[in-house]
Amino acid sequence: TACRLLTTSNELISQVGSRCGFPNPGNFARVFKKHLGCSPLQYRQRSQPT
Repeated sequence: TACRLLTTSNELISQVGSRCGFPNPGNFARVFKKHLGCSPLQYRQRSQPT
């Protein structure tokens, strides 16, 4: 869900984390990076068309 929201919406990363059950943005970023190998911001930037 987080990946989809990061690539299809303009919501703040903290809002994406909150919608996915992470009230603390730092915790969301840490768990995201642990599972995907990059931060939510890096993921969003890589998904943008060039």
